[in-house]
Amino acid sequence: MNEPNPFDSPQAYVTEPEPKKWWQITVAEMIVIVLIVIVLIGLLLPPANMGSNCSRRTLSANNLKNIGLALHNYHDTYGSLPPAVVTDAEGRPLYSWRVLLLPFLEEQALYDQFDLTQPWYSQTNRPLADQIPDLLQSPYLDVEKNPAKTSYLAVIDPENKQTVMLSQEGRSLDEVPCELGNVVVVVEQIDHPVIWTKPEDISPFELIDVSPIGQNDLCYYPALFADVSVKWLPRDDPQQLRACLTCQDTGQADETPAQE
Repeated sequence: MNEPNPFDSPQAYVTEPEPKKWWQITVAEMIVIVLIVIVLIGLLLPPANMGSNCSRRTLSANNLKNIGLALHNYHDTYGSLPPAVVTDAEGRPLYSWRVLLLPFLEEQALYDQFDLTQPWYSQTNRPLADQIPDLLQSPYLDVEKNPAKTSYLAVIDPENKQTVMLSQEGRSLDEVPCELGNVVVVVEQIDHPVIWTKPEDISPFELIDVSPIGQNDLCYYPALFADVSVKWLPRDDPQQLRACLTCQDTGQADETPAQE
């Protein structure tokens, strides 16, 4: 190796720095890359509330579907749907159809604890309301603010008997004077939750009169039809609601969940 000439300028022998490798990044550059990746992920993922709404919509539809299957199993066992209100010999209301449905919701043990001769608010039966079955709990209700309450209500017309379920008597599906896929049996009414053992439901006229809620899923009624299909009915269309709530003048509902 040649020795450097002592008479040459020292600058001629200054070693140039090696070029920077692509994988040798600074801390500042790493932070910028991480921020860019986070932004890209945020743009690609759907909003959190959209995922939550889809999940709740699916859960509510599954609950209604299982309630419908339970109603049909009850019908197959006893030859009729349960009455909306169970009464005593004097006609006084005791408890809801939801109590009668317990064995068909895989809640036989809970059903066996009820005194079926006593009203829902009796000393024996009232504490049992706290054991609300999962299938009767709406994903749209705050459990802490609505303890023991459900928003799954039967559509009942006690005067004209134009609904599938009747107020104080069972009814065979063969006696329903319309296509089962065109008439609602149970609807989710989150505006008016009730204690699930209490014999309280909703009439078609009350549903039609409820003011629309323009907020995501809540502007639609998740509805169980008599053929166990679940459809979503717009709250702001009284004509379509009226057509699907009674057997006198049935209509078609959109089977596709509402798009937001």
